[in-house]
Amino acid sequence: MSTVTAVVALALALTSQYPEAVWPGYRHDSRNTGRSAFKGPGNPAEKWSIEGEWSEYLAVDRHGKLIIHRSTAVFAYDRNGNVAWKFANDADGPTIRADNQWYADDGDFLFLVSDSGQLVWKRAVDAGSYSFAGPSVGKDDSAILVLWPGIGFPDHYYVVSVNGTGATNWKDRFEAKMGGVAVGLDGTVYFPKIDGSSLFALHPDTGKIKWTYEHSATNFWYPPVVGDDGSVFLSTSQGIHVVTPEGKLKNVLMEGFNTSVASLGADGTIVSYVSKDDADVVAVYPDGTVKWGIKLLEGDSGFSGAPVVDAEGTVYLSENTGKGSTAGYLWAVSSDGNLKWTRVFGGPGGTPNTERRVGPAVIGDCNMLYFLFDYYKLYALGEAGDGGPVDCGFPEFDGGPEDSIDGGADGGNDAVSDNRTNDAEDAGVPADGNGADWDLADIGAAADAQADIISAPGCGCAQVGA
Repeated sequence: MSTVTAVVALALALTSQYPEAVWPGYRHDSRNTGRSAFKGPGNPAEKWSIEGEWSEYLAVDRHGKLIIHRSTAVFAYDRNGNVAWKFANDADGPTIRADNQWYADDGDFLFLVSDSGQLVWKRAVDAGSYSFAGPSVGKDDSAILVLWPGIGFPDHYYVVSVNGTGATNWKDRFEAKMGGVAVGLDGTVYFPKIDGSSLFALHPDTGKIKWTYEHSATNFWYPPVVGDDGSVFLSTSQGIHVVTPEGKLKNVLMEGFNTSVASLGADGTIVSYVSKDDADVVAVYPDGTVKWGIKLLEGDSGFSGAPVVDAEGTVYLSENTGKGSTAGYLWAVSSDGNLKWTRVFGGPGGTPNTERRVGPAVIGDCNMLYFLFDYYKLYALGEAGDGGPVDCGFPEFDGGPEDSIDGGADGGNDAVSDNRTNDAEDAGVPADGNGADWDLADIGAAADAQADIISAPGCGCAQVGA
């Protein structure tokens, strides 16, 4: 273990906080990489679950607390499923900044909230508009919002940048539906035109268009992804277009196939769902060489969300099952394309949705994995065999209300603990498989990510070190 690694490991052991959030928000970061610096569970078991009305946006803060919107408030849950604090506003998001404060919005207001659940400020969002996909964090910790028109209002769409004090930096109007945004290494704001063939790049300081990339395929609502070298990955109906930071086409990956929003591995691989007969998840190298492919789905079903990748390169995938189904699936695929495990969730009951949806998953610390089933049940999975409650070997952070609840306006915890089950039987059945069902000749050899793993004692927490 290097000196730097040892020092960081010791620091993690002495405090219960990390320098930055574990999973800051949707797709992990504002580049939408879907890549975590922490490991997920190798042999997962259910640690706890809570029923309720949930938003699909989850974040994990620097203390390892899961932040999620439930019903009419935002809650923070510790690793054991206990309420740490409550922000009593019907705000969606959340997206955590580098200073560990976080943004959320409720359609009428944009909020900045401290990492202990206290309101810092709020400002009105434009009347007649609502935020699409929640706020993203832009240059200098600004909030980037894509605003869609409300019912009965003019068909105008806006991209807005709000600075750290709540003032507007800039605002641009567009006449077409815009998808989610990605923020580049230099703060450039990227977003696609939905059902169109354009990718826009906006200057981070002025909001003016830097360039527009046009192509002949069709965009979806998926946000772009920004790579470690600044390349922009745009998922389309005909493959993933790789665009340079200057707006020039660099390559087309998985050309000719429907693709989802991509996730990036630490070894440079790009992982995406594809519409192929012999593989529905594929990992390729930046030059387009296929690393591996695997077939997971059968029949009337599809993937939900997008893949997420942990520190070891394991890819977690979830299913949106066909109509009439009573269960959903969560898979883990190794960095070389082999199926590590399968878990099945659900059954009769739950919400009356005609389709059952799992995920997408969010990776926490201490080998924790969080996800929603059908929007009505929140699951926490951890490593099997380490007991019910999760003990990371960390003393609680002395500075946050770990054992109290900020009741806010309604002064209560909404009886959350009454619905929590820590001793639930593992609902899944492990499955073995060799995956790698891709039949093309250009499958490349698996490449292992080169990274130090920093482990804190007593927990199996792992973070990629410098």
